[in-house]
Amino acid sequence: MRLALWANDDDLAAARVRSALAQRGHAVTAVTPSLLGADATDLGSWVLSAADLDGCDVHLVRALPSPFIVPVAGDDPTSVARRAFEAEERVQLAHAALAAAEAGGACVVNPCASLPFESKARQLAAFARGGLPMPRTLIASLPLAAVRFVDALAAEGVQAIAKPLIGGATAKLIDAAARARLESLGPAPIILQERVPGDDVRVTLVNGAVVSAVTIPSAALDYRDDPAYAAGAASYQALDLPRAAREVAVRAAALCAHRISGVDLKRTADGRFVLLEANAAPRWLDIEEKTGAPITDAVVELLERVSRPT
Repeated sequence: MRLALWANDDDLAAARVRSALAQRGHAVTAVTPSLLGADATDLGSWVLSAADLDGCDVHLVRALPSPFIVPVAGDDPTSVARRAFEAEERVQLAHAALAAAEAGGACVVNPCASLPFESKARQLAAFARGGLPMPRTLIASLPLAAVRFVDALAAEGVQAIAKPLIGGATAKLIDAAARARLESLGPAPIILQERVPGDDVRVTLVNGAVVSAVTIPSAALDYRDDPAYAAGAASYQALDLPRAAREVAVRAAALCAHRISGVDLKRTADGRFVLLEANAAPRWLDIEEKTGAPITDAVVELLERVSRPT
């Protein structure tokens, strides 16, 4: 097998996969999304940032170029606009390269069909259509609608949280100050949801099978904001996932076209499992090392299987 590994340099899970593949005699071509540029492509032969993708029969996508830029001191509007345009062009180039790989018979993990579900709004819409258990949700840019939603929850004694439509940022509690800001909500929409108290649960799936299910003890609203988690000091407790919760996780990954997925759930005090989101490039190495779950092995076996379709 010759694998194209799309990953950032600091992705330890990707490094573990690369090492495991090398031990099995497979060739790996690294594609660094932050450095992506078309050194040469005639739309039939692809060389991106010195990474020759021709002949790669499998692409493992752990990261793609970011469409965002961070303004720096001294930036003028023209410079910001130009860099934003260049960032979007790198995104389009990556998507085109992956689509060409699929069209040429290579297997992309996760497939191009999963790319639209990087939008949390599209994820939530798919989950709602699928009848999966979710928090009550409103996506709004209208101040009146947002305030009414938050106030209706408050009348029931339920707190609200806010999330961006684009992944990567953590959830924030709607306190009195945040509620006041909703009254001047601008044209950019946000996701508002009821806060679901309970245990954070991360389910890691590979090819539709649950490989790991853990609870992540944390007092933070979003465990990713917990200093212990950020420092790599999080603890995990293996969880025997009930059948109904397992089916929710499997269904969520399938709706997002994920061959590899990290599904986040909340387990309430009365034992219900509520779906939050599905992540296409989950961080699993810390979980694997602390619980012994064979996630890397499952990923490598999937890559070997799809490289030899029957």
